[in-house]
Amino acid sequence: MRPLRVTFFSMLLLALPACTKTDSTSPSAPTSHTLALADLVGDWLVEAGGMMPDFLVAPLTTGVTADVTAIRIGDDGTGRVWLRDRLTGAKDRVRAFVLYDENDVSLIFDFAAETSAGFAFNGAVNRTTFSYPVVTLDGATLRIADGEGRVAILSHQSSLPDSVTLRALGIVDRHDDLPAPVYFSDLAHFDGDLMYAGLTNLERFALSNHALGSPYGPTSSRLVQTAQGAYFWSHCGCGGSRDAFEQDLSGVVDTVSSEDEMGGPITFRAMAYAPNTDRLWLHGRPFDAQIGQVYVMNTNGEPDQVERTLPFNRDLRALAFDGADLWGVETLATQMIVRIDPATGQVLESYEPPDRQVAWSGLEYAPDGMYLLGTDAQGKGVIIRAARP
Repeated sequence: MRPLRVTFFSMLLLALPACTKTDSTSPSAPTSHTLALADLVGDWLVEAGGMMPDFLVAPLTTGVTADVTAIRIGDDGTGRVWLRDRLTGAKDRVRAFVLYDENDVSLIFDFAAETSAGFAFNGAVNRTTFSYPVVTLDGATLRIADGEGRVAILSHQSSLPDSVTLRALGIVDRHDDLPAPVYFSDLAHFDGDLMYAGLTNLERFALSNHALGSPYGPTSSRLVQTAQGAYFWSHCGCGGSRDAFEQDLSGVVDTVSSEDEMGGPITFRAMAYAPNTDRLWLHGRPFDAQIGQVYVMNTNGEPDQVERTLPFNRDLRALAFDGADLWGVETLATQMIVRIDPATGQVLESYEPPDRQVAWSGLEYAPDGMYLLGTDAQGKGVIIRAARP
């Protein structure tokens, strides 16, 4: 094996320019370094060992929570890192600057290139710069080691396998400049249209013409999550969001109280109603343990009953049923769209978000496709329709 030496201005890492968006997937590259050697450029699959074990953390967990499965080194100083979550099975892809230090013969990954909203405000991101001072290349095999002696062995790939990458959604249409949703609002199929909680009103997105209709009324702390027939479920986003409310436009008809009916206070976030089983699914974190779970609730009598729970210790911004499986917007390092097995709580497949510069908060199924709700970088609402995967 021969050491791989490349040229890099040694203080570049301390003086990276700000990133500016050039398209929906690639930031502009730093201009003050030379390109990587041609035999290092490309896609590399992790075959043994591991890298970046402390990139991500999760509440009240120890050890490695996500594995790097592949990397991409570009000829322009940018790259990609693919991840698989050990807790949920979700896959993610993160942008990076891939830098080189001539003095230390180091390979450096700097995640300042990842500018998505899901990454910028993600408390699970534990470190954003990683250095590998040992870099050797032997044909199609790359070996790198960090300062603690952890070694990763990677093989060069003409294309990465499906087991590593995220699938693409088939986008049908996009609707911009809508009223922005409240941060915690999901999207619900209600009264024949789609409803979400805007900053001022419960907004109606008409499915007949894909345009805004007359609002359902003022938001009034009704942060829409899912619909059940003529009713919808919400939480208030206040006081820890420990209650879920079933209501119509006139008032509340049922309350799921985590303190009174679920053994202790739980912060609720995402909800989905499954009509085929007549059950409400809640994702939340108990105040004491803080380990994220999905709770399957029977709300047909009093008190409301927890029938079973599934582990899901990552953040979910949305939940919906397609008739068989759960779908959600999960945050790992960035956001991705996930299909979840309702029997196990494990992610069956991960999909690229339609736009990484949008903070996605809502997902719902309707007869003509899957709808996603988000807020763009200008603070405007966005709804995208995708074909059913």
